[in-house]
Amino acid sequence: MQAPRTPEFCRAIVTALLTVTIASSAMAQTSRISRTEADFNDLNRRLPSGEIGSLQDLRSRPTVPPARSVDYDKVDKRALANLLKETTDEAGRLYTSLDADYRRNLSLRPMLSDLQKLRGLANLVSQDLAAGVALENIVADFRQIDADWRLLSHRLAQSAGLSNATLQSIDRIDRLDQQVGKLFQVDPSLDRRALQQQLGILDSSLYNMSDELRRDLNASTKVSLMVSDTRKLQQQVARIDELVIDNYPYERIVSEYNRFERAWAVMLDQVATVSNPYIERSVRRIIDADNLIHELLWIENTTSRAQLKQTADALIRDVDEFYNRTPLKLLLTFKNATGTLQIADNFYGTVQNFKDNLDRNESDQELIESYRYVEEYGTVFVRTFSALKSQAAVVVLREIEDGIAALRAELNLGGTVSQVDTRELIPIAASLENLSDQMEFDIRAWLAKARPTYRAEVTAATTAFMKRTQKLHRMLDSEPTLQELQKETDSLYQEWKTVYGFLSRCTTEERLNLSQIASEIRRDLTDLNGSLRL
Repeated sequence: MQAPRTPEFCRAIVTALLTVTIASSAMAQTSRISRTEADFNDLNRRLPSGEIGSLQDLRSRPTVPPARSVDYDKVDKRALANLLKETTDEAGRLYTSLDADYRRNLSLRPMLSDLQKLRGLANLVSQDLAAGVALENIVADFRQIDADWRLLSHRLAQSAGLSNATLQSIDRIDRLDQQVGKLFQVDPSLDRRALQQQLGILDSSLYNMSDELRRDLNASTKVSLMVSDTRKLQQQVARIDELVIDNYPYERIVSEYNRFERAWAVMLDQVATVSNPYIERSVRRIIDADNLIHELLWIENTTSRAQLKQTADALIRDVDEFYNRTPLKLLLTFKNATGTLQIADNFYGTVQNFKDNLDRNESDQELIESYRYVEEYGTVFVRTFSALKSQAAVVVLREIEDGIAALRAELNLGGTVSQVDTRELIPIAASLENLSDQMEFDIRAWLAKARPTYRAEVTAATTAFMKRTQKLHRMLDSEPTLQELQKETDSLYQEWKTVYGFLSRCTTEERLNLSQIASEIRRDLTDLNGSLRL
């Protein structure tokens, strides 16, 4: 590894104080922790008719575009049931083999979690079919499963280190999925809602970029042209979004997105010459959204050297900014100040080494190897300095975390940097807190109208659940351990069961909203549990 380059003050301190190395145990990955599924099994059953949150109790809420007109009386239900059973059985075998792969490669954790969620959805569809639910209702769930499976299959296809057993199971489920689709006469399903969310991120990031460039008082003609080009890109994103909304064919959407990518590649080279942290943040969001859109459109992700360089340069600047925002007196408050400074020095060296390899145009494999050090030492760096009592420094630490994750995504390594992927969990926790707020509003309205004798118990249970969702949401900003999150999620679920026990007693007009909210809370709890249980 090449000699690290550090800021002036850090070099002076390091020369005087550094005498120790990082203990290898500080960098060891947290061991895999298993949990039982018994407490959460209730989330994987289809609610019976009449129970709050059941299908019959909800308003119509399509999550994917409707299928074309089909005579479902002609669908062979016996063949459908057999295919669904084969799919469920094969998904179980895939889970077993992927779990074994995960033990050797922890970056497969998100895929294993997504597979577990899909198994739960497939099980619900099988339950519905056995219960005689109309096929026109079942097909909507199948289309969502089809979209989710195609995304997971695409991600797995780009993952390294999969066993032959895993690859064979993926291939079999692909074929079974196609056969079920033929029975229902539906085309391959895009997750159009997720696509629109990412296109929305592209749109807002491009708007912020053009707005920031436009406000440059010393803007040159070149910068003015960049403003125009950014606005053009924003309009192309709007065109793609309209195609998604209007259910245009997959091929047309991909074609238009390819046009966007060609123009964005040119724009990226130009914006790299602008030194502005706000623009850099917008670029990072665009790169992240672009990677996700590639997956949602089943387009192979290839490593872009231009995007890698942009991300690496931004990461270097973030590390420099962290040093600039961290006074020496704060560093000396650590019990082992010398060891702490060694951690900072080691991490800076790994980032500089990665950038040097990139500048020398080393091979992808060499870049991946040097990135491994960035991730390993970066995890220790972030964990160590998160204890600093400096909000300015902590803010930059979050930027550094995002930069490391962006490098990983651009190198197509899959998985996540840490065992706990807070970037995935934060939206779920925020959703739960929002839903608890909305639920509390409707429950207060219900209790004010009905005035049941048990209203004090309902209020207490609702308040406890609200506070628990708030606590979980705040925890995710403070680098919690997997064990801490598991414990908090278990408590959250127990409090949800208490609240849910009261909801079915609601007979006022608030029942419809409460039913919708209950269904969404169950979904979020399922996603949260699936992400943490492995």
